[in-house]
Amino acid sequence: MRPTVSIQTTILLLLAQSVAQLQAGDASEPWPPDGASVWDREVATGDWGGLRRTFLKHGVVFNFTYAADPMTVAAGGLRRGAFYNGLLDLGTDIDAEKLLGWKGGHLHANALYPHGENGSASRVGDLGTFSNIEAYDTYRLYELWVEQSLFDDHFSLRAGQITFDSEFAVLDAYGGLFVQSGFGAPGAISANLPIPIYPNAAPGIRIRLGPFHGLAFQAAIFDGNSAPGLTPDPSPNAAPSTEFNRHGTHWELRPEQGSLWVGELSYRFNQVPEEELSPTRTTADSRALGRFTIPVASERGLAGSYEAGFLHHTDKFADLYDVTLANLGSTLAPSVARDRGANTAFYINLEQELWRETDSATQGLGTFAHLVWMPPSQNLVGFSIEGGLHYQGLIPGRDRDSIGLGAAHLRISDRVGAAVDDTNRRDGTFHSRPEWETTVEIVYRYRGAPWLWIQPHVQYVIRPGGTTDHANALIIGVRTNISF
Repeated sequence: MRPTVSIQTTILLLLAQSVAQLQAGDASEPWPPDGASVWDREVATGDWGGLRRTFLKHGVVFNFTYAADPMTVAAGGLRRGAFYNGLLDLGTDIDAEKLLGWKGGHLHANALYPHGENGSASRVGDLGTFSNIEAYDTYRLYELWVEQSLFDDHFSLRAGQITFDSEFAVLDAYGGLFVQSGFGAPGAISANLPIPIYPNAAPGIRIRLGPFHGLAFQAAIFDGNSAPGLTPDPSPNAAPSTEFNRHGTHWELRPEQGSLWVGELSYRFNQVPEEELSPTRTTADSRALGRFTIPVASERGLAGSYEAGFLHHTDKFADLYDVTLANLGSTLAPSVARDRGANTAFYINLEQELWRETDSATQGLGTFAHLVWMPPSQNLVGFSIEGGLHYQGLIPGRDRDSIGLGAAHLRISDRVGAAVDDTNRRDGTFHSRPEWETTVEIVYRYRGAPWLWIQPHVQYVIRPGGTTDHANALIIGVRTNISF
């Protein structure tokens, strides 16, 4: 109970100090004052009469966002029609040096409420998941961690409930524009491994070392499976689980679920420090807490980001050929699938600014890509690649708007196809052989205000589920991001 009492006491003290400083007219902190119009504010609810400025003085920043995404399957897929997805994200970041005198300390917590229909399962049948906010409806704790930075931020250690896709294999500059899930966590990794990605975080530890400017190495170890009811145990003959961890507060560490080890080497240069292309703060955002704008020199060189990483999951993974036979009800299926041991993945990320408009700090054309390979004997998706083009400021007078064209391609393991073919020959069935799935997306992000982004998007899913059993699907939507 002692930590809870301490947090409550801290909040009460901050509120008391806020009232006192407001009465004294303290408005010296860097939170932007509310403009004459709500459209000029950094966030929709403004400075709360100076209260936000006071919290910021003590190192406390609140991040409240909502994403609304009405969509329709206009053609193809499993079923046509309109539906809705939404995501409420409530969080805080705390500069522990300002609040507690703890030099180099950073605290972070956020909670989610995703809601709406699971369109991939009920309407399209795609493997790649065409909406990156789609999740089962429940209030849940997401990330909860503490971080310590040392040696002028050349080293940091993060521990708590953390996620893979907030820091690893991240397309920092361009990926956040898109709605299809593969432009976040790469499609092969999310399809094959029970890893902590949205909406699930997991207990873990991450270290980061940046010996030289732009060059960094980071590594992490995570709990092997925080929700085996949602991401089933891949071990041979594993019993189904009812542990869904619906609220993100079940922290049991089980040796039989293994652990996930991750490492990544990255090199970035000429970066835009304020993450200009991201509409909301993320854990990958490099701005200091409470820093809303950072001048960007237009004469900087073209920006680039290159990353190479690996994953190693220590759990036992069943042979994919045997699992597919069992799923098909084949007479060839063994009583217990063979054990293929631990699983691995290798990935490459690249983002490169190709051209920038004259006398502009951020307007121009960039390209990006994820590439992932995983062993075909254990993984449904043996290879995935997501990539495309991004342009900021294409329309004159709309310097902060962005447009993107991307494609996400998933290649199904040949072991699955072999199991389907063998079953059809032996049992006289006519199962379709899955081979590949590709989703093409075009999206435009309109900046209505510093706190409001509107994103009409169109996606076309070719071979949903990897086969020709269902017609190619056309999906149309308009996402709205609001920062409160």
